[in-house]
Amino acid sequence: MPAGPPACGRVAFVAGEGHHDEAIHRVFVVAADGSGAKSDGAAPQKIAEVLASEPSMFPAAVAPDGSKLLLLSSQPLPEAKSFDRLFLLPLDQPLPGTLTPLGPQGELLRNPAWAPDASFIVFESDADSFRDLYRVQIGSDTPLRLTNDPQGNFEPEVSPDGQSIVFVSSRDGNAEVYVMAADGGDPRRLTNSPGDDSAPQWSPDGKTLAFSSSRASERGIDVYLMAADGSEQRPAVEASRGQVMARDLAWSPDGKQLAFTQLIPERGAGVVIVDVAAGEIVARSSESDHDEQPSWSGDGRFLAFTRTRAKGGADESARIMRMDPGGGAAIALTPEGGE
Repeated sequence: MPAGPPACGRVAFVAGEGHHDEAIHRVFVVAADGSGAKSDGAAPQKIAEVLASEPSMFPAAVAPDGSKLLLLSSQPLPEAKSFDRLFLLPLDQPLPGTLTPLGPQGELLRNPAWAPDASFIVFESDADSFRDLYRVQIGSDTPLRLTNDPQGNFEPEVSPDGQSIVFVSSRDGNAEVYVMAADGGDPRRLTNSPGDDSAPQWSPDGKTLAFSSSRASERGIDVYLMAADGSEQRPAVEASRGQVMARDLAWSPDGKQLAFTQLIPERGAGVVIVDVAAGEIVARSSESDHDEQPSWSGDGRFLAFTRTRAKGGADESARIMRMDPGGGAAIALTPEGGE
């Protein structure tokens, strides 16, 4: 799974070897233009190795300056629950002997996101409730609880100016998009639709929000756009035909394009790139594989994503791919056979 590349144009990812309690997780970086890797995608730079004490490890988010990576560890518990911990890994410094967990300790911790100046992170946790949002300053051990609602609050994203946080809440019934001040004050509802609205993402200039919506239930989940104040809500692209599911929304650095994963029943998943002004799809990855989790290079020249292929039975083979936002064949940044 690739984490968003910073301005220097590197892709950070975690590769796993083994299963469950015997797994070894290694953190790698590779240049988004393919340099630093062999022509077949081999030999990315290894940053760290995390042993079996953390059975499942995922890259969550790279700091905007590219210096740090948030890692999410998830340990399965009975009754389909998990014990999650969030760690901060330096990418440009020697690895500390021990990684210290960030934030409150609960059964579940999800969707961490950075402030634009990397001074704090926000995330959702069930440490004190069903699901609420928290903020932690980097270098501090004291979390600030931002929401307190029994119905649940999810998927926080900090605005480009660091002053606001957009998030999802089911406090008024179904899931809708809200915005609040970065300290948790003045929450305001932005959407009001019969279906669920989720996964909001700020455009780089902070003027537009992209989000997923099931408001047209006969089509599944489509991508919508709206102004930052909730006005001008519209589909990002012409309504899809048949059932689809859109997720993993990612703005290009210049805000002119929007990439996302589009899942179509019985056809698999592909990465789609939309011209925002025209409302048209301008590029699409292969439909014969399972492509997902798009992430832009800092200069917008490349789009990295994960491609998964079945190897037989329950085994799968994943690799990190790179495509040109203008289209063309994708190339591999990592060798086939990873997890």
